[in-house]
Amino acid sequence: MSTYRSSTTALNASVAGAYDLFEGQYDALLAGMCSTDVVELAHTLERTPSAVDASAWSRVEAALPSWAEHLPAASAGTMAAARAGDIALPTALHAVAFDLATMERLAVATASVSALTDLGYSVQTAEGRQTSAVEARRGHETFLVVVGDQGRIETDHVGLADDSCNDRQRDFVDAMGRRGVMFDENVTVQHHDPRGGSPVANAARAGGMSLAEGAVIDGDSRPSAFTTTLYEPKAASSTRVAEGGQR
Repeated sequence: MSTYRSSTTALNASVAGAYDLFEGQYDALLAGMCSTDVVELAHTLERTPSAVDASAWSRVEAALPSWAEHLPAASAGTMAAARAGDIALPTALHAVAFDLATMERLAVATASVSALTDLGYSVQTAEGRQTSAVEARRGHETFLVVVGDQGRIETDHVGLADDSCNDRQRDFVDAMGRRGVMFDENVTVQHHDPRGGSPVANAARAGGMSLAEGAVIDGDSRPSAFTTTLYEPKAASSTRVAEGGQR
């Protein structure tokens, strides 16, 4: 019985901060910034333009604590321009949300490489515009991890004909938890196929020199949309039903 899972992830900054993985380029995440909060604030201000006043900046500081210090230079410059009135605040927030969503993806992908390596897999990676992928191999098993912006993640297994995929997944989730990445699983598909489920099939169909490259090609071909909540329990329900899967 093979399984693929679609999940959302959240970064526990206090845990992740203990790992060298998240230093430097992930400073904004370690400071408590989250793309979902920024997207939600941008949408709120767009819906109620009258709310874009001096008090709006207190809400900005809540969503982006010490943004001038912790955001990457480009994002900090965009926020400074909004502060000066040179660009609209919601526009600036959307730009910052994009940068944070990318950071969240890269942080989760980086943690995945570390976790899988420690679990004894040999790994190869691929990076795209909005997708990262890790192809991990150990013995006759291939473990594919596909990460989208905002840290949304899919995992799939090849070469496992029994329910050992559940043990492999549990090991991975535990290893990621030790690195500060928390999972909220929203879809599990028992596809009963040792050749893999939809993530592997989509990657193989897309081409590339490896499953990781194929997963990036496939992921980058899909429309990008940011969510205002990490937890969407109805996500991918049509795929689950089509494959005869279960929650």
